Formats: sequence, structure tokens, C-alpha cells
Amino acid sequence: MPIASHSCKQSVDSAVTEQTIATLPGGAGSYVLVMYLSDPRRVRIGALGWHDLGRGYYLYVGSALGGLRARLARYLRGSAHQHWHIDYFLPTSRLDAIWYLEHKRHLECQWAARLGAIPEVELALADFGSSDCHCPAHLFTCVRCPQPGWLREPSLQTLQFHPQP
Repeated sequence: MPIASHSCKQSVDSAVTEQTIATLPGGAGSYVLVMYLSDPRRVRIGALGWHDLGRGYYLYVGSALGGLRARLARYLRGSAHQHWHIDYFLPTSRLDAIWYLEHKRHLECQWAARLGAIPEVELALADFGSSDCHCPAHLFTCVRCPQPGWLREPSLQTLQFHPQP
């Protein structure tokens, strides 16, 4: 199993990235990063240590109370500073989409519960992204292409970077 490197290179074109960032809302909100691993790999996730991750789609649920634009820009541009669990995972994957909703409440735990209730969606790594709540994790995996409708949020916005199969 290959060991994943931690380069900050993203699969999203930089010109598209800056145009996209400019369109994002500046207010607080919640989001899901939809990522894809094309091959199984071994990844170090900060204090959680080394983990073997399989091929497939991964969904990371988060909230950005300081503003969606700032948080999502950090993910789209890449960051050399690894602070959150997702900072270790994201550079090893292909970012396919971002689902987001500008809102003042924390929706990440509610969304994590909804994703966890879907039969083909599995918890990817215990404690990932959930050190500040009581959720088992905020990282999920599935084989089938994830659908924004799974969150049951009629106002959900979607940024798609790669065509869905």
C-alpha cells in the first residue's frame, strides 16, 4: 500500500480556484468536502497516527463559524500548516466537490448523523474531525458517488470540480 505524501498541491486549477473563492459567501456556515482516493493508501492523520484508507469517495463534514469563504479558500489553495485532521487527508485526495450552506448554526453534527444513517455510507476513521463534539467522526466513505440530496437541505449550494460518473 503506497504511503501518501503531504504535498499541498490540489487538483483544482488555480485560476478556477480564485474565481470560485470570490463567489463564496463570507458568512458562517457548514460544508462537506467530497473527495476521492483513486488507490488505497496509508496516511498519517496527525495525532490519530497512520491509517490505511481504501479506494473510494470520502466526505468530510465541517463548520466555518468564522466564514465559509475563508475556510474553503484554505482548502482550495492548500496550506502548508497542518492544524486539523482534514489538513493531513486533503492533500492525498482529489477534491471533487464542496457542498455548503451559509447558516449561523453548527450543522456539521446533524449532517454527520444524516450521512451515518445512509446504508452505503460508512464511518471512515473514528474520531476524525470530531474532537470538539460527541460525534463518532466527521469523515465518511462510500463506493458510490455521493449525492448532495443525502443531506436533505433544500438551500444547499454545490461546487463541482470533477464530473460525476
